[in-house]
Amino acid sequence: GLRLKFVLLVSLLIVVIMVIMALVSDYRERKLIRRKMEKSGKLLSEHLAERCMEPIVEMRYPAVNEFVFDVVKDRREEIEYIYVVDDQGMCIVAAPNDDLVSEKFSDPLTKKALKFGNKDGVISDIKEGIEIGRPMVGGTEVHGAVRIGFSLAPMKRELFRMRMTVTFVTVGAMILGFLVSILLAGFILRPVGHLVGGAQAVADGNFDHRIPVESRDELGILAGAFNQMTEKLYQNMSELQKKVHQLSNLNRLGREISRIFDLGELLQTIVVSASRLMNCERCSIMLLDKESGELRIRTA
Repeated sequence: GLRLKFVLLVSLLIVVIMVIMALVSDYRERKLIRRKMEKSGKLLSEHLAERCMEPIVEMRYPAVNEFVFDVVKDRREEIEYIYVVDDQGMCIVAAPNDDLVSEKFSDPLTKKALKFGNKDGVISDIKEGIEIGRPMVGGTEVHGAVRIGFSLAPMKRELFRMRMTVTFVTVGAMILGFLVSILLAGFILRPVGHLVGGAQAVADGNFDHRIPVESRDELGILAGAFNQMTEKLYQNMSELQKKVHQLSNLNRLGREISRIFDLGELLQTIVVSASRLMNCERCSIMLLDKESGELRIRTA
């Protein structure tokens, strides 16, 4: 019925709103975590570039290697790898796997990272993460660059926790919305139910039925107008029934008169029928006496 449709409509509206909110929240959270990761990566790459530049200039590669491996060990959940290259793109340090040491990097990110104009760092997307490159600048010279690969695993875990929270909130909101919609349906649709019941009662011929007016809003005005309409209809039906009854009695009187030929009997029949028709206690017929000019009661 109308109540079920109302509950389903409100519940569907809540579901749509919560899904949209969840999608927007997920998008904003992803952007926020991405910016957070980029900011953290830039700070770390800046720190690494500053710490590694002097040892590289002095060719103290074991010190660079030790420092880089310590960084990877401390932040192994978020850092996939760190590469340190000289100004020619030759890999000096590769952590945690040193298989790429002495390899020459000629990829676009390394070339950009070795440019003086990119001293604020460059960012590139990689599979399951991002990569940040920053040159090691001393004065006006570039002595090498650092490349850091960040994993998206921490971001995914954080997103998963956020999505679980949003899911629980969404389910709770749906349940609460369903219960609220049931209460609202009863509160809002009760006057409509009264109107439907009143219309059905009038359709069944119960013109004494009245709808309770519970508010002053549009539904209350409609209920009052319906009661006025029912009252008018009841009055009209009562008048019509009276007229039908009168016409029926007149018709019956006419049939009875047409069968009577004696004047006295005819007048008596008219008096009896007229008193019955008019619901009066006394009724009489007076005829004019032509000789005396007086009215005389002929029958009563």
